[in-house]
Amino acid sequence: METYELRRMDFQVLMGLMIEVLTGMVVLIAMMALGVVIVMIAIKIYRIIGKYIWGAKKKVDEKSATSSFVPFDTLSLEICEDLIPLATKERKENLIERIRGIRKNLVLELGVIVPPVQIIDNISLGRNEYRIKLNGVVVGKGRLRPDHLLCIRRPEATDEVHGEETLDPVFCAPAVWIPMEKGDEAKQAGYTVFDNTDTIVMHISKVATDHAADFLGVQYAQTILDGLCGEYPAVMNEITHSNFGMPLSKIQKILQGLLREKVSIWNIVVILETIIEHAPPCKDTSYLVEKKLGRRWVARYANNTPMWSAS
Repeated sequence: METYELRRMDFQVLMGLMIEVLTGMVVLIAMMALGVVIVMIAIKIYRIIGKYIWGAKKKVDEKSATSSFVPFDTLSLEICEDLIPLATKERKENLIERIRGIRKNLVLELGVIVPPVQIIDNISLGRNEYRIKLNGVVVGKGRLRPDHLLCIRRPEATDEVHGEETLDPVFCAPAVWIPMEKGDEAKQAGYTVFDNTDTIVMHISKVATDHAADFLGVQYAQTILDGLCGEYPAVMNEITHSNFGMPLSKIQKILQGLLREKVSIWNIVVILETIIEHAPPCKDTSYLVEKKLGRRWVARYANNTPMWSAS
């Protein structure tokens, strides 16, 4: 009887062990299956994320490849080491802020967006020198005097201001350099006074005005026309889709011609309507547009409205 009980206990122990082993195996298999599922999900997520990452990278690379043909520094200002303090943010009315203001003014004056001006530190320049480049070509340069003011005599000036004679780097007009402390005296004598920042900003303004036509490419002209489609559909339909059908390149050349004559293209709708009205019988459409806007153009110069201001 005792032997039977022992065998029975051994059998129960053995069954318990087998059940524990089977349970462990089931749990292990379940964990392995769960691990496989997690790995598969991770791989799927990786592929999805990788698709977007590589897709975005490909788009960026394609965009970079396309943009590599576009000169990002269309308009640049190179300054020597001595003039770097003029562009520091700590300086009140620094060069960067003043150039930004000039760009806004030129949009209102000429109706064309001047590209951002890239300021470059050029150690190869001489002391107090700066250069203005357009598409890599030097279009303006000058040499400044530290702690001095550039004074240009006005026609109504009564007294003579003595200083170091020079030529204004912007308009090549006779000018003099005077110490900073004599600025008020020069103003009272009827002189226009410029500090170094004023001079550079004035020079950039003149360069941008003289070369405004170079900023208006075919793509820019298309962007202007696209912006008019919503508010002026009749004008756009007439000039692009009707029997009139003027090519975009010709519209661009007309706008460039106006900018070269310092005629603002701000009121682009009037310009397009004039082209539609007069272009068929006359090939010299830019002349007709100029005549149409001539009264406003003459009025601006008759009032001697300045493109910039100084002390």
